[in-house]
Amino acid sequence: LALSSHWFGWNGGGWFRHLSAAACRHYGAFLGRRYAHLPDVLWIHGGDCDPYGDRRDLSRATAAGIRENAPHHLQ
Repeated sequence: LALSSHWFGWNGGGWFRHLSAAACRHYGAFLGRRYAHLPDVLWIHGGDCDPYGDRRDLSRATAAGIRENAPHHLQ
């Protein structure tokens, strides 16, 4: 099962500019807890968009939150 944790938008027009790394880590922890019972999950971070250099920390923070709660999921 492939799940997208969040979508960064297209061509620089995404809503991600309003997020913080702390909020993304908290959201990732929520997602990890919610789907931890599923054995075969692949997380897709950012969709089909590069998370724009200086905001790459948001994807990494979300992934860290998921990893803390569902370490068996692929990212």
